Amino acid sequence: MKLNNTSLGALFALCLCSGALNAATVPYSFDVDVDSGPRNGNLYSGDFSYDDATLTGFGEEYVALDSFNFSFESNALTLVDDTFAEAVFYDGDFLGISYNAATTDFSVSFIPGFFDLSEAYFAYDLAGDAGFGTLNVTAVPVPAALPLLLSGLGLFGLQRRRRSL
Repeated sequence: MKLNNTSLGALFALCLCSGALNAATVPYSFDVDVDSGPRNGNLYSGDFSYDDATLTGFGEEYVALDSFNFSFESNALTLVDDTFAEAVFYDGDFLGISYNAATTDFSVSFIPGFFDLSEAYFAYDLAGDAGFGTLNVTAVPVPAALPLLLSGLGLFGLQRRRRSL
């Protein structure tokens, strides 16, 4: 079978764009708005990511986190503090993260929602002074797909233009 320039350009554009459809590392940022306990009114923030390559979209699924960073009071928490941290899904819906870290001075936990992400929350205990917080999670846009799409379409258009000249 012989492919002409238009077919090759379309095939090339399709190959470039298909990379965006494959599994990738998914980054998130989050804020914790503490609404009870001795840290009531404080706002803390962090970020995490996971690789969605193994997700099927069916039933309960747990994916190990690739990264986790959270500053709570004067403590910088990472994956080293909870090597079992994971993103939790049900039928493809992201429910939140499961993360627990404890020292002799404090403990923090991120609890995923049961039905959806809006139910996820944060809990802490500072030497007996416990409290909870609302978890606000935001997906960080990854702009890599758009340049690939535009470059593929640009090459396709260039091939068509060269052919018409």
